[in-house]
Amino acid sequence: MAKKIRMGFIGCGGNASGHVKRVMETLKNDVEVVALNDTSQASLDRLFERLPDAKGLPTFSDYKEMIKKMELDAVEISTPHTLHFEQIMASMDAGLHVLTEKPMVSFVIGLGITYCGTEVRESENIPPRNSI
Repeated sequence: MAKKIRMGFIGCGGNASGHVKRVMETLKNDVEVVALNDTSQASLDRLFERLPDAKGLPTFSDYKEMIKKMELDAVEISTPHTLHFEQIMASMDAGLHVLTEKPMVSFVIGLGITYCGTEVRESENIPPRNSI
């Protein structure tokens, strides 16, 4: 049997609880939610009210700390779009797969940098920078 993908969530407010629920229920054979991040404890508390099974998961107020401390394979980013670029790049630099809400980034050059960073790493087999 294949190893489960270990996923962390960056941003747990608003529609993120629906994403966490779908991963925990629908993809439970392939994906394991292992950590949650939000700067708002109230957002985490609302998520726990909706998803009692998530209550035992480690939580972090700083996504960089979550990336450093947890053994992750991927993250889902569900934060305000103005934060996406920094969070995407930090996650990719840590060698993680990234799924993000739309819009991916807030400015065209950010889209190019994100795309090029992914393409260069893959084509040149460049390991991620551990810049977090």
